[in-house]
Amino acid sequence: MAVRDIVWFAMWPFYKLAGCLLSGREKKRIQQSLRSPLVRINDRDSFRYYENGRWVTVEGELMSGSAGVDRVIYRQCPLRWNDTGETLTSEERERVLQKVAEHLDQSGIRWKFDDGRPAQTVTRKSRSLSTRPPARRPAPSWRLRI
Repeated sequence: MAVRDIVWFAMWPFYKLAGCLLSGREKKRIQQSLRSPLVRINDRDSFRYYENGRWVTVEGELMSGSAGVDRVIYRQCPLRWNDTGETLTSEERERVLQKVAEHLDQSGIRWKFDDGRPAQTVTRKSRSLSTRPPARRPAPSWRLRI
């Protein structure tokens, strides 16, 4: 058994607990959305807008350096409801983007909309677990002489 398998089996109860906590938080947000719409951060670069027991993910980007803004929100990202997979209408899209903008303003975050990104779906590159570190280079020839 490899070391990573041993570590994985040892950490399994913690992964299970973390999954339960995260799913409980998601259920709580969905219940809150039945009373009133809300916006919460989802990943490092995205936000979720909850409304009527369903949600949509709004993509953005966390900026750094001398950009002058902390977040960029992409208007052209595809927006679909999680329960039906339907694309948002133009009125729904504007309402969602307005609520995200209000959330960022209330949080004191400097942000801007960006229309320059082409409409596309966000895909994440997967890394293979079988990648190996680069092979060691041989020692210089002057070290091999005895």
